[in-house]
Parts: sequence; structure tokens; C-alpha cells
Amino acid sequence: MKFIYLIQSDTVKIHYRIPSTSDVLLLQWQETFQPAEHSFHFPHSSWAEGRNELFKRAKAMDSYDYFIFVDDDVDLYFDLMAFEKLLQKYQPRRAVPWYFHEWNRLCSDTKSHIDLVKYVDHAFMAIRKDCAQELMPYTTQYDEICWWLSSEYLCERFFEKWPLETFRFNKLVINNLKSREYPKNYNQQPQNISISFDSQEPSKQICVAYRLKLNRHICIKLGKVVCCLLIKLVSLLSLNVKVFSKKNGK
Repeated sequence: MKFIYLIQSDTVKIHYRIPSTSDVLLLQWQETFQPAEHSFHFPHSSWAEGRNELFKRAKAMDSYDYFIFVDDDVDLYFDLMAFEKLLQKYQPRRAVPWYFHEWNRLCSDTKSHIDLVKYVDHAFMAIRKDCAQELMPYTTQYDEICWWLSSEYLCERFFEKWPLETFRFNKLVINNLKSREYPKNYNQQPQNISISFDSQEPSKQICVAYRLKLNRHICIKLGKVVCCLLIKLVSLLSLNVKVFSKKNGK
């Protein structure tokens, strides 16, 4: 599988190690550009504008299986190779790690390594190429009101098409302690978008009940075991019927 990390930053420095087998593209949005390999300048761009430009350029570079969008102020508490291996194993349409504030509240209460979720924080998000082609670009019409709205609008559209196909890898954790200033007037959100900032909590997460069904390998093995048991049961019932018939015949 081919991965590309699409990063927005106000500096040329990337704060985490990109796997050598993956590509990276860095958008610099600050006033003065710092030339560097795999980097370009888009000054004063909004969050949605930047992601759209990154996606457009990445598509022109190569045919990637996953586009992994990352904000430069995100702190990662895992190796990116671990994230890529999970993408390769499950091949979800969309996947995210666990945001740290939810980890503090919930991770100790669940044994699940993976949850299916509706709303996700787009600070770190992988999206499969077929879904990206259908859902991108982000809308920019709400940028002057609230930058969160573009990501929430994409979440709504994604959920309408694929309600049970956003994976959250609960053992891979991120945090964001360096959030910058940008439009956050979510009280002025349009009627067609309804933001629920706690919607990843189990009590409000409509898909959590499916968490035990995620591991396809376990499901296949269980299916084989059930089939074998059913075959043996049918054989045993057939034998008992024959024995019973012979006894009654006598």
C-alpha cells in the first residue's frame, strides 16, 4: 500500500518521523516561505483551503491508497508505522487515532482496541482514496464563521454514505496542546450542520455496539468453528434418527 502524509504548518520542521516507505507533502501557510524538499507555499490559507490544495497536489504526484492529513501542532504518542499497519490490516474507509482528552476519560473503561465512530477530529485523519475522491474537497463557505464546520460537514456526508466505516484506533493516542487562533464561532453554525463535540463518547456513539465485530480474522475463524459444529450436529441428529427409526421398525 502507498501512503502520503499531508501536513499544514507555519514552519518547515516536521515534529514526527515519517516512515521512509511513505511520502510527505508539507504546506507552509506563514508569510515568509522556507524552501525545503516536498514543501510548497500557500500563505494565509484557511485550514480547509490548505487541505484541499494538499489533496489536489498529492493526487497529481502518484496513486496513493491512503491520504493521511495531519496538523503540525498535533503530538503523537505512537509510531506512524503502527498506524500504517492497522490501515493495511483493516483497510477502513476512514481512520483516526484516539484524541487524548477522550483517552483520559474512557480508555481505562474499555478493552476494545477499535471503535466505530461518527464524528472525528480531523487533526489526524486517514482517508482511503476511493472515499477521498468522492468526498473531497472540503467546503470553504463557512471559513469566516468557524473552521470546524468544514470538517463536520464532511463527517455528515461521510456518515450518510458509510455509517459504520470510520475506525478509531484506541491504543494510538494524539494530543494537541498548541492550538492556534482561528475562527471558532460555532454558535453561528448553519442549520444543515449540527456539531456535537462530545459525540465520540460511548453514550452518544451510535456505532460502539459493533466494536466486537471489527476483527475480520476472528470472525472468519469463528465462522469456520460454527460451521464445523453445525455439520457435526447434523450428522449426530441424522444418526439418532436412523437409530430411532430402526427401533420403532422392530
